[in-house]
Amino acid sequence: MKKAIQLICVLLVVAMLAVPVSAAGFTPSVEQKGAPTVKEAGVTVTALADLSKAPAEVKKIVEEAAKVITDAKSLEEAVPTLADTLKAMNTTVKASDLVVRDLFYVALDKELAEGEEKTLTFKAEGISADDFLMVMVYVDGEWVIVDAEKVEVNAQGEVKVTFDVVGPIAFVTENK
Repeated sequence: MKKAIQLICVLLVVAMLAVPVSAAGFTPSVEQKGAPTVKEAGVTVTALADLSKAPAEVKKIVEEAAKVITDAKSLEEAVPTLADTLKAMNTTVKASDLVVRDLFYVALDKELAEGEEKTLTFKAEGISADDFLMVMVYVDGEWVIVDAEKVEVNAQGEVKVTFDVVGPIAFVTENK
């Protein structure tokens, strides 16, 4: 009987450790997801789940970017401009309804020059043209929201984003 109780306790502890922590603003699966694919050549995309294979500087910046979100009590705390951005978008979506559904690192073979932009097309599973989608880039220690006019989701669920800087990228959607 004692061994059975010990076994049950061990299994309960293992089960609790296996459940991913859902911190402020993350979907529970964001840490296990692969990176979205990108259509354009000369682009490397590294998922949060694949950081162990990434160069040390990529791992460091992505972990720092993720920590800003996970340490915050809410996504609005992690991204202070979020409420004002939503208001300017004239949407009914509230900051409290949003979660980070994808977090990944984008590197270009050729660095963007000052004032230069690069449009990338991502195929991220589960996003449709009807979904609310916000894209953020981690720049100089803070999350910056990409202008809504530079983000487009087509009927095939491809996400086209025009960036003036790349690095850690987050796709933010409604928590449904």
